[in-house]
Amino acid sequence: MKLFDIDYDDSQLAAALDPSQWVRSQQKMVAAVEREMQATVERVKASTEFKDRTGLMRNTVTYEISVAGQDMIVRLYAPAPYSGYLEDGTAAHEIVPNKKKILRWTSNGNTYWAKKVSHPGTRARHILANAINLEKIAAAAGGAFVQQLKR
Repeated sequence: MKLFDIDYDDSQLAAALDPSQWVRSQQKMVAAVEREMQATVERVKASTEFKDRTGLMRNTVTYEISVAGQDMIVRLYAPAPYSGYLEDGTAAHEIVPNKKKILRWTSNGNTYWAKKVSHPGTRARHILANAINLEKIAAAAGGAFVQQLKR
């Protein structure tokens, strides 16, 4: 599940350089953004915004950086099936049985039965959105570009 996209268009930067300079500059920008994204993933993994049961979301948060022509696309996501619910929350809803006639669950050693349950919803935690720092990513990419121009 994709949760966060950054689309970075650097066509004006590309126009200012010859092709070989542009390739080196783009490689430096990708490396700089990669370092910032690794730090972002570590911030998500260290987050106290949610309590782990299995550790699946915390351990699978990742990112992708792809370059297509003069566009750099950065994706931060967690492939856990419930990660969207943690990030964006859920509205209040009813839970009803799928295959059986009644719901059954155990909590604190007690067993409960019900035909339906009114779930109050889950608050949005914005774990990924809070961890990503767009200014740092832009500064990392821009700083790498400026360093390449000075050479």
